[in-house]
Amino acid sequence: MIGAMLISIVVTIPRLGDGIPMGVDTTSHLYKILFLQYWWRQGVFPFWSPDWYAGSPALLLYPPLGYYITAGVSLLGLDPLLSYKLVDAVGYWLAPVGVYFLADELGFSKGLNALAALLFSVVPEVVENYIFFDRFPTVIAIPIFCVFIIIFHKFLEEQASPVYGLGAILTMSALLLTHHLSALIAGIVAVLMILLMVGKQGLTRPLLKLIFVGVGTAGVTAFWLAPFLMSFDLFSANQFYNRNVTFPFLRFTYFGFDVASYLLGIAQFILAATGIQSIIGRKFGRRIPLKPMIFFPILLSGMALFQAGEVASSIGLRTLGEVVVAGSFVVLLGQLILSSHVRRILSRVNGSIFLTVWFILFLWLGLGYYALPILQLPYISAIWVKTMDVYRIWLYLALPMSILAAWGFLRSISKLHSWKPLAAVFLLALIVAPISAGVLLKMNYAFNHDVNLVLPYSTANAEIPPMIIHYFQNDPSPGRILAFNVPFWIYVLPNYIDKPIVDGWYPQTKLVTQLVDINDYRLDDLETAANDTVRLNNWQRLISEANQLDATWVIIGDNGTLAGRIMKDAPFNEQLSVPYGKVDLKVYKAIQVPSLVDSGQQPLENVTRPNPDIIILSLKPISSTNTLIVKEAYFPTWVARADGQTLPVKSQPGTNYIMLQIPADTRQVIIYQKPATNLWNVVSIVSLLTCAGLIAWSLTRGRRRGA
Repeated sequence: MIGAMLISIVVTIPRLGDGIPMGVDTTSHLYKILFLQYWWRQGVFPFWSPDWYAGSPALLLYPPLGYYITAGVSLLGLDPLLSYKLVDAVGYWLAPVGVYFLADELGFSKGLNALAALLFSVVPEVVENYIFFDRFPTVIAIPIFCVFIIIFHKFLEEQASPVYGLGAILTMSALLLTHHLSALIAGIVAVLMILLMVGKQGLTRPLLKLIFVGVGTAGVTAFWLAPFLMSFDLFSANQFYNRNVTFPFLRFTYFGFDVASYLLGIAQFILAATGIQSIIGRKFGRRIPLKPMIFFPILLSGMALFQAGEVASSIGLRTLGEVVVAGSFVVLLGQLILSSHVRRILSRVNGSIFLTVWFILFLWLGLGYYALPILQLPYISAIWVKTMDVYRIWLYLALPMSILAAWGFLRSISKLHSWKPLAAVFLLALIVAPISAGVLLKMNYAFNHDVNLVLPYSTANAEIPPMIIHYFQNDPSPGRILAFNVPFWIYVLPNYIDKPIVDGWYPQTKLVTQLVDINDYRLDDLETAANDTVRLNNWQRLISEANQLDATWVIIGDNGTLAGRIMKDAPFNEQLSVPYGKVDLKVYKAIQVPSLVDSGQQPLENVTRPNPDIIILSLKPISSTNTLIVKEAYFPTWVARADGQTLPVKSQPGTNYIMLQIPADTRQVIIYQKPATNLWNVVSIVSLLTCAGLIAWSLTRGRRRGA
């Protein structure tokens, strides 16, 4: 446990004094904290963010709780960056604690629990998650996930106190409001837990308890969950998805090196497989025909067949590999879940079997699209592609893997020590060496490797050049910034210069048609573009549409030829060139500054924006009606008033900008955010107060009975 804490300190605290710290995802999360903190200090609780993608909901497609907590901490007087790093570090510190108590709840010894916590904190995928990617919501979600599984496990006991059910509602609500994919994964684990308890209690009571927790969670989180679900159809034109959901992870060499070794840790993975073999052998003996010592060779053989089919361009051989892989999982899991002998054992103890099935199921889910034939069916495929991120599956696989690895380690060491003490010492060294190497390799990769093959920057290269900030702060012109081939600090730049960018971090939040049509992670690097020609063409097209996108500036990380190629004949003048690592950062400004508003025949006098949720237009009155376009993304929560009279807000066909029909003689138009209803806020407040009241009543009643 102490070792896990020390590692967490090393990997989460560095670079506090170096400007903006840069995991790959850091600026995407830090932007929201800076954004919230600034506007909260102004007395504004914003729904809309104008700084990315020509506007999008600030915290609708990513849950708000982690950002609310961190921005709240910063309001106590701490620097927002320090607040972010402190909350990030606390989340990491609590994760191994969560693993410890999860193992304890499942019936393991204190020594094994502590070892499991340590092994979890040195899983390469865990280290990468915290350092290289800095997946802030997931960092906070992991300890909440562990607490939910612990409480829900207690709630499933036959004589469980209702307090556990209410606690499960509150922890699942906290998880859903922190990271909705983690909540979905927790739901999968909860269903698995119920299936394994059928032999102990039957299905009806555990299923009713799960429904109770689900309904309660929906009530507590309704203020965010209901708008989130209702917004799905608004983003239906956006085809973005995480490409890893269709990647063939079951390739033999890729799984062996990149997954089993570089993500999960080869030592932890082998120890977990050893632990599973020990658990199944001790508990079931010969009652289980397909044991892990047979399952894993069959699984690897299927992977080899699949890859051989790819190399030989043989659909038949590749399909045979898929069938062998899927079949091995079906048989192994089927005999564990359906066997009456297994159910009898689970009626006495289920912790180790639960972890075994959890590990195997998530190993199967992690192999993904080609290992699960059902995922290739039309509707199921669409759900999988749109909702899943396979790397989160691998991350949550690390929880059961670490506990099983601790079991496998202690069993192996015990047997070897009783047989030959020197062999036990050799095994210890054999395990410690790859684990240490894996951590060191991940840390070195995180601090020195380029972000990707497109951007020539490592995550450590994170300072915003003062000249860039000074230039924009002293240029009063309105408009947005297009940025290509620049570091990821571009996503927090609006917080420092009060000028929005055309790009953004969460591609699924794009609403403007021109940006939705570019199906990629970020405009900055267009990482998944087929080749450089496609990438350059897309950048050039965006520059040619600069006026329509209200883009006044272009920033380019110029490698000597890039700026000249994509700015050729563009109506921009170079303003600034700043040396930055391997490139020069060049700033260009449009010869003719565009306007946020296309007012048609009606002269526009002024545009003001007192906060992100309000746009005020001052117009010269004319005697006829007029169509007015505001180059801000349309969303149903926008409403408008023209000289005090309600005005319909529509979407402009072809762009999805705000379109207004202005009556004759209009002098002022106010466009502002207004949710359609406050019903869901009321539902959340009532549900939360009900849960809190029932917990207080139950605990008070328990104390009185005790007295």
